[in-house]
Amino acid sequence: MTESAQLWIGDATPAPARDVPPRAARPARTPRAPDLAEVSGWLLRRWAWLLVATLLGGLAGYLFTRSVTPRFTATTDLVVAPSNLRVVTNDLYAQNLQSDAQIGVLLAVALGLIAATVLPVTLRIHGLANLPVQYLGLHLAWLFVGLLLRLGMVERRRGAMGAVLLLVLAQGGAVLLVADYSLARADLFVIDGRIPVMSAYALAVATFWIAVRARRPRSMLLARIGLISYAMYLLHGSVNVAIYRLMPLTGSMPDALTMAICTLSTLGVSWAVYMRIERPIIRLGRRLSRGSADRIPRTDVVATGGSNT
Repeated sequence: MTESAQLWIGDATPAPARDVPPRAARPARTPRAPDLAEVSGWLLRRWAWLLVATLLGGLAGYLFTRSVTPRFTATTDLVVAPSNLRVVTNDLYAQNLQSDAQIGVLLAVALGLIAATVLPVTLRIHGLANLPVQYLGLHLAWLFVGLLLRLGMVERRRGAMGAVLLLVLAQGGAVLLVADYSLARADLFVIDGRIPVMSAYALAVATFWIAVRARRPRSMLLARIGLISYAMYLLHGSVNVAIYRLMPLTGSMPDALTMAICTLSTLGVSWAVYMRIERPIIRLGRRLSRGSADRIPRTDVVATGGSNT
């Protein structure tokens, strides 16, 4: 082997490995929430890109709404009253049976309310029984007169006007029967004899009749009074009794001032009760009924087109 070959082999021999110290491990970086200033700076530096992206997104949305046919989804509930229902021609459904039954039920309930007042008074007068006497039945029965008048004059229900006539006669007879008893007890149901009470009943029926026939008056004031009518019915007695204690009735002309004060006070108290108690409870009831109605399965109707009419 020549000297040059030995030198070449010697140069090709790998050098012995040297000990390299291990690299020190880097400490773990603790994650840090971005600072508000950093985020603001990042957004400001890239405001141009953000503006371009916003404009392009708005343009894409506009083009999409112009090119796609709109779809509207509507949900509805159909409630069909069985009264006077005719499904097919010459239907055998008895149209007036349910209507007549409703009139009969209303009349029976009203007569029962009248009897609930007349019977205890009659038994007390004849000394047969000492039952408690209340006049609430007569008040409630008179409300049925208004309901039956509406059914007969507005909705043209058969038999309603006959029920009105019978109920008015029964109510008038009941008032005449209990008038002396009420005056003797001074319980303020009948305050000043039979004539004022019977005149008030007759005036109420005549007013209702004329208003329905003439369709007048149409007044927002009367409509607002109608909103508080139930509170007036409940509270007028208590308000009047409180005022009578301060301004006793004398049966003379100054009583007109007392009655005016009673009317205005009843309106004020009833309006306050309606605004603070009755109307919030009505709204609560509507929310509860709307929530229960949402749980009822409904039929979805999907309409395609430019409008949902």
